Amino acid sequence: MAATFPLNTAEPWTWNGVTYEYDATEDRWFVVSTAATDSVVKGINSNQSDIDVLTTVIDQEIENRNNLLDVAASKNNQQDADIAELDQRVDAIGQAVGALSFKGRYTFVLEKSDAACQAIQVQCIIDAGGDVTAIRNCQLDYDACVSDIDTAYPDGSFTTVGTNVIASVDEIIISEKDLDGLEFDWLSLVDVDDYIELFEINNNDTALYQVIEEPQATSAARTIRIKFLKQTGEGDGNFNLQEEYELRVIKASQGLDILAADERYIQKPYSVYFEDNAVDISPIAPDGNLKNGELWYDTDSLELFIYNNNAWTASARPPTSDITIRGVIEEVDRLSLESYGHSQRINTIINESLLENNIYYSDFPPVGDVTGTLRNGDLWVDSDDLTIKFYSMGAWINPDRQSGGDYLEKSGGEMSGKLVLKKPRGDSASNSLVIWGRTNGAEGVLLKDYQRQNSQSSQDDYINYYGASDLGLNIMNRDYADNRYIMADGDDMRGKLVLGRCPSNTTGFTIRGRKASDQTVGELLSVFHNGGTVADAVNYAGKTDNATNIQTKESVQALIGESGVPVGAIMMWMGASAPAGLLFCRGDSFNTATYPLLHAHLQAMQGYVSGKTPDFKGYYPGGAGSGPANLTPDKAGYTHAAKTGQPSGGPPKSSNSIPSGAQRTFNGAGGTNAYSNGLAEVSISSGWDSVTRPPTLSVNFIIKHD
Repeated sequence: MAATFPLNTAEPWTWNGVTYEYDATEDRWFVVSTAATDSVVKGINSNQSDIDVLTTVIDQEIENRNNLLDVAASKNNQQDADIAELDQRVDAIGQAVGALSFKGRYTFVLEKSDAACQAIQVQCIIDAGGDVTAIRNCQLDYDACVSDIDTAYPDGSFTTVGTNVIASVDEIIISEKDLDGLEFDWLSLVDVDDYIELFEINNNDTALYQVIEEPQATSAARTIRIKFLKQTGEGDGNFNLQEEYELRVIKASQGLDILAADERYIQKPYSVYFEDNAVDISPIAPDGNLKNGELWYDTDSLELFIYNNNAWTASARPPTSDITIRGVIEEVDRLSLESYGHSQRINTIINESLLENNIYYSDFPPVGDVTGTLRNGDLWVDSDDLTIKFYSMGAWINPDRQSGGDYLEKSGGEMSGKLVLKKPRGDSASNSLVIWGRTNGAEGVLLKDYQRQNSQSSQDDYINYYGASDLGLNIMNRDYADNRYIMADGDDMRGKLVLGRCPSNTTGFTIRGRKASDQTVGELLSVFHNGGTVADAVNYAGKTDNATNIQTKESVQALIGESGVPVGAIMMWMGASAPAGLLFCRGDSFNTATYPLLHAHLQAMQGYVSGKTPDFKGYYPGGAGSGPANLTPDKAGYTHAAKTGQPSGGPPKSSNSIPSGAQRTFNGAGGTNAYSNGLAEVSISSGWDSVTRPPTLSVNFIIKHD
């Protein structure tokens, strides 16, 4: 049967009852315990003599095998050196003739696509921090980026399509010349299944890809479709702009399987087969084939062989090869297995009788002793992270990492205090916090911070969010906001804007600008929300002299004064109360400070009493000056006595007849009388009214104030 030392050298390994530990200093395994055999010696008195002999034989065999392992370790080291030398030779050959690999130096540049230009513009706007000039420059940079899309990539440059995350890249674009001026015909040099290695010179990120499609030619460069295989290094896991990379192509067609070579290179120690005959060896490699460097210890001849170039090659014979114990080997193996079984049974009896707790040392949770039993108080040292756990009530408990302790389990927990992340800033951009979740239907980064490198001291760090933003409590990212909200520095609104009412006695919606009154910047247009039932008001403080300007009460009154109803104009009014802008002409009082223009106008009126309107009660208006009515002097405000002119039909006459003044003769019995026909004036003194007026309809006179 084949005995293969484990790859995990951090814990002891037991095989056929013998326990080994790995010494990293000497790079080999040592026997550290034969406790099982000793226990059998102490516990089985009837086989005492046989066990003594067996112990001697086993010790000798262990010494022999240790010698073999020393030889194997030496061969391991030699083969490591041979592999390293071979790798150097392959590189040298590849650089010399281009048969196995091709190397060139390239600088990572921005992808020439609209999506990449948009991403750069968004980042530029964020970095602008609201500076209008900087934002305008971002648009100019975007326009320049878009105009450059169809131009060729510069010599010595390469980029990735869609993403710069190393593990997510599936296509690269590369120029035909590298930074040293070397020209590569990628269409001829690269085939499907070849390997491409990219090494970041400053940050030591290394990525390995396999070509999955034939390279394609574009007007700008050459594109190569690839799939990600593995990555190493201490960088940020991204391709970074303007960083220099070494690109190496490894030709799979030359028979160099880089994956198999890599697997052999890291496998330590190499497999050792213990068989009597080579045909009985069962290879442990996944492909079922033997690998160069594997060891076979011939248990028949006690010789050590190394597999090389499809054949087993004999190495130096062991020190005890002159001692032939062929007939004893099978018995030794049988007794070793029997002793191991006795040891297990004896240990079980002792554990069950004394109920001793066990100490386990392993990467995975122990399952119990030889009987499969775990006891409260058992101790487990986790060889992976060196934590100590106790077995209690059916579970392994770490007293330093339980709820309420100093640590949280990786499976989750609650933190009662503040979490502060202060990752030291380095020469490369990095993240302090990365939260994973589902975005766009796939698992990926949900939220992460971006910590700029030391050289970008003038630029702020930021946090990216890639999840949903449509619910009330969701975090909102810039892409979501740009499509739904107005930019603070200016934007176009595509829908209706409705503004709610603010608290009473406060100013709500406000447009700021330079005011007409004092040319200072302030509230150009604002809504004032009054208290109680008083209507709210919109106030405007800008210019009003243009036909398209908003007008205020003051500007409208001024316009009316210039081309409408002037201050002091009097008109008739049928209403019971004076309309806005006018006062009754009844001798009423008014405030000269409130209406200074009216006060100044009335001062030119005869008999004006300061602060009193003209009194038209019972008066007819008449034009001042000489004329038919002869209302002199020619000045408004005078009152004139009542006069009655001769009617147009002639003077008034009495309705009774009177003598006309002619002679008149009377004849009658008894004598004759005669009198003179004299004339007399008749006074009409009754039937008159108190005033002379035509048919009249009463009206109110009103006067325009300022």
